[in-house]
Amino acid sequence: MSKKIIPPFIKKFISIIILFVSLFFFLEIASCLILPDSKLDKLEGILKVLEENSLLFWRQRPNLNVKFQGVNVVTNSLGFRNKEINLKKDKHIYRIICLGASPTFGWGVNFDKTYPFLLEERLRNTILPRKIEVINAGQIGYTTYQGTILLEKYLMFS
Repeated sequence: MSKKIIPPFIKKFISIIILFVSLFFFLEIASCLILPDSKLDKLEGILKVLEENSLLFWRQRPNLNVKFQGVNVVTNSLGFRNKEINLKKDKHIYRIICLGASPTFGWGVNFDKTYPFLLEERLRNTILPRKIEVINAGQIGYTTYQGTILLEKYLMFS
């Protein structure tokens, strides 16, 4: 019966992998010991704002009025950081829907500093004579997949 010999480069490769896994494990433990409360506080803060959604995995909670990331966050009945939206759109209103993740939502900034708010303000004051309505449909941590479903299922107003 022949004895299998492991080539030296395979042994080195396995040693390097074990070293990196051990290093990452050590760093994770160290970060939990050094900063345990800040991670939990951040997670608890996010969970105040989000709720489970079977179709989208999560969404912002509707009718919120909470302090989040140092600013007051208010959401409408659809869970958007926006004023209430009339689902039946007036034919004289020009609507723009801003989809995206945390930057669109306005992570850490007041509502009047979010780019959808500023876009609406700029369009109303300069270019378009029609009534403009910009909807901030930004959702914390969303992917393009979730944004597409959000648009199709919740934002295709009549």
